[in-house]
Amino acid sequence: LELLQADDIEPFRIPNELSPFKLSKAQWPRSRDIYRAPILIVKETLSAGPRAIAAVADRDLVFTNAYFGASMPVAHRESAHLLAAILSSSLASWFFLMAASEFGIWKRRLLRHDVALLPIPDLKPAVKSEAGKRLLQIEKRLQQQAATEEDWRTLDEAVFDLYDLDEADRVAIRDGLFRGSWQWQAG
Repeated sequence: LELLQADDIEPFRIPNELSPFKLSKAQWPRSRDIYRAPILIVKETLSAGPRAIAAVADRDLVFTNAYFGASMPVAHRESAHLLAAILSSSLASWFFLMAASEFGIWKRRLLRHDVALLPIPDLKPAVKSEAGKRLLQIEKRLQQQAATEEDWRTLDEAVFDLYDLDEADRVAIRDGLFRGSWQWQAG
């Protein structure tokens, strides 16, 4: 299988071609089923800014321990893409800043436990909702092009709508993303 390494991923995008995994054995072998597509991939470190980097692998691949991965049933491919959008949002950034065990002053790392604690709406009705459909359209577009600030705002608003957040909650979350971004500024 192809190998996804630490710097191969961008928000919503996994390169079309990756080098194959060539080693004859792994330190901790895992079940082959873990690497079946679709796979929701989340980068462990937040190296570029306060947003988690998430994407969906639509083909089987293996990944290093720089990532968390969750193989999803093929029938729930849209749910994987919706989760990638939610995990990339300012809502997730705010939640991780407030609740993650290793994300804080000078720590820019998520643990699997932190990601698992993020409140997620019931995905089956969410992918069929207006906000869910809008998020899937945004995520699909961002698979093809790099996100602009306007794209991030549009994604965030769609996530806020999906979670049915009022204006006060939206302000607090936007402020959390802004304050979280200070870690990536010098001084």
